[in-house]
Amino acid sequence: VRMRRTSRRPQRAAEGEVVQVIERASDRFVGIYHTAEGEGFVRVDGGIFHESIYVGDANAKGARDGDKVVFEMLRFPSPEMLGEGVLVEVLGPRGEPGVDLLSVIRQLHLPDEFPDVVENQAREFARAHADQLVTDDRLDLTQSTIVTIDPPDARDFDDAISLERDDKGFWNLGVFIADVSTFVPLGSALDNEARRRGTS
Repeated sequence: VRMRRTSRRPQRAAEGEVVQVIERASDRFVGIYHTAEGEGFVRVDGGIFHESIYVGDANAKGARDGDKVVFEMLRFPSPEMLGEGVLVEVLGPRGEPGVDLLSVIRQLHLPDEFPDVVENQAREFARAHADQLVTDDRLDLTQSTIVTIDPPDARDFDDAISLERDDKGFWNLGVFIADVSTFVPLGSALDNEARRRGTS
């Protein structure tokens, strides 16, 4: 950016002009696929571009009008030329269950698939702990009634509660949160992947 005017007054912003684009933040975008005159176009989500991006073959990747798709930008739009891209993935019909979630994952470049080494390690740790539910250094609560509070469609069941009345007639609420560090050694591939994904 080349500065044109600076300002010391807070209500008046400095001005500049873009001289050159050195690097784009991303070259992959999500949008809604549509066709016109036998050619494919994508209307990019979020109003980033004013015009639809041309993606060529109307039958590419089996996309249909109204599908959410991911495409790679080959040529960014400019005042002189329309943008051009190539489809890389068809997420499915807009509004279908799971498609919106996938759209956000792709749009924000979030990781969704796990590396083989991580999946193998998860299976290995699960097998190692399958018969080790209670150890000497842990309180045995297997005879207590404890129920999960995670919904039926949760990917993991790691939160639970119990409710018991003691000898004096008081109610005791137990709140349980799984201690993942018991099963995931520090510095393991599984631990490193969790850190990379921002898991607390």
